[in-house]
Amino acid sequence: MIGEIWASNETSENISYLTEELENRFSGTPQEREAAEYVKGKLEEYKLDNPTLESFDILGWKRGETHLSLHCASEIELDCIALPYSPSKNVEAEIVDLGYGLEEDFEENVEGKIVLVNNETPEYKGRTVHRGEKYLQAVEGGASAFVYQNTTPGNLPSTGSLGSNKLGPIPGIAISKETGDKIRRISSDGEIQKASISVKAESGNSTSQNVYASVSGDNNKKKSEILLGGHLDGHDISPAAEDNASGTTTLLEVARVLSKHRDLLGSKIRFVSFGSEEMGLVGSKEYTKAHNLDNINLMINMDGVGVAREPKVITCKTDYIPGLVDKVSSYLHYPLDIEDYISPLSDHWSFLRKGVPVCYLFPNSKTSGRGWSHTPMDTLDKVKVKDVKESAMIVALLLIELSNLEKSFPRPNPETVKKNLEERGLKKQLEWFKD
Repeated sequence: MIGEIWASNETSENISYLTEELENRFSGTPQEREAAEYVKGKLEEYKLDNPTLESFDILGWKRGETHLSLHCASEIELDCIALPYSPSKNVEAEIVDLGYGLEEDFEENVEGKIVLVNNETPEYKGRTVHRGEKYLQAVEGGASAFVYQNTTPGNLPSTGSLGSNKLGPIPGIAISKETGDKIRRISSDGEIQKASISVKAESGNSTSQNVYASVSGDNNKKKSEILLGGHLDGHDISPAAEDNASGTTTLLEVARVLSKHRDLLGSKIRFVSFGSEEMGLVGSKEYTKAHNLDNINLMINMDGVGVAREPKVITCKTDYIPGLVDKVSSYLHYPLDIEDYISPLSDHWSFLRKGVPVCYLFPNSKTSGRGWSHTPMDTLDKVKVKDVKESAMIVALLLIELSNLEKSFPRPNPETVKKNLEERGLKKQLEWFKD
């Protein structure tokens, strides 16, 4: 099986199609639909059981012109882009720099002001403070607009939605590190009188889709199933190679080889490619509404898997996962890092909040921050086919172990999970992801 992964050209062809043939895979666009139909076709070609494309309604969003200017002795026009689900609006107000944009930073009065925050979280915080949390703090503080600065050099604004399948109440724009630094330099001289933001965007009814199929083991020992998922969509400013063409390609390769080796599986494996994750986990939410989850023993989510040589495993506090990962790591001689905490920042959250055990596979890149993801530079050259193949090998072997596990994973209590996250300070994060 491992040899088949390394000898095949499927991985290279699949990721090339998703990133080079399609301009982007933005939620609700014809390109996202074309990508979904491609995935369905591949699942049929790989002889999986019942490949299905399932559409659902979403709020579509399309960017128009966006402007940011500073009113000094003369007007200074700066580069920017709108953040998805920003409403169309013109704002003129004082701009205030809140740095990281943590909850305590918003103790400053921001009523009626334009709030500038960066996309980093200080190490002492102990967790990621999501863009959505910072935006909600600005909204609740009465800010008139939100400016989100990327801290990766290279004139790269970092995009990301302002809501989950709904327009935000105030306009939001993204700027690069260099633009944010320029604002601060001018501000330090006391020259900025006011700033102006203008966002034009269209929104309206649209559709996205999930694609799914399954592989039944030849020696199914139990009724329970494992679901392997990852999102298909990306943002409209890049081909979204890292986030998440790499994960989609990994999913396809795992599906291909396990379909040919059903004799190794002790239970059914569901493979699901979700639409509209980037717009607030919409596809995975829709899947959990439309499908019976009672037989799912474990949901494994892959987001960015394939970017690094091996995935990092975030357990989401699911029992038995560390031991199984250590077992696969030992006989492969691959060092797989494990982190034992709950994260709600990708499609696995839609399942965890419904009481399904989950774990989250993430690239073990050894770097902090988002990197190229969500920027115009998330292109195919950032992903090595070799790394995607290694990830597929590890995930396939992990699924074989999991499918033959005689124990069932304990079902989490959604209220206990919610309380755990709120105690860690993630209440605002949960508010942002809610329906």
